Amino acid sequence: MNDNSNINFKHKKDFINSGLSEETLGKAGYRSVDGQTVDDGVTPTGRKKTKFISGYWQVPVICPFTKKLHYYRKKLDQPLIHPKTKKETFYVSPANSAPHLYFSKQLNWDDVLPCDSIVLTEGEKKADKYIQDTGKPAVALS
Repeated sequence: MNDNSNINFKHKKDFINSGLSEETLGKAGYRSVDGQTVDDGVTPTGRKKTKFISGYWQVPVICPFTKKLHYYRKKLDQPLIHPKTKKETFYVSPANSAPHLYFSKQLNWDDVLPCDSIVLTEGEKKADKYIQDTGKPAVALS
């Protein structure tokens, strides 16, 4: 079994409620990152400004063939709120990153592809849950 000491209690509870096992979390590479206060420039009067950045969990989005990391997909603990539309955003990827399919690190895709069928899911956790429960390949649209 993989070490899951880098997944905090709140996130682990969320994953377990989604049906993901601790073994799956480790194999797929899920991690928690705590919130933090960071510098945010200076005020017009020269005082230092800070802001709080929400904690989040992340999962690696990789190329199944080269094993290259494209980026980490993140789910924020506190949403970003668009100033005009007030729309909340919980899931984020790096700015200007091209969309990628999520291929879970649970599977060795060299052994899986080509195959007769692959299940498509909406979201990384659903793909990982399907693989966990069936042992069959699933790819997520994020």
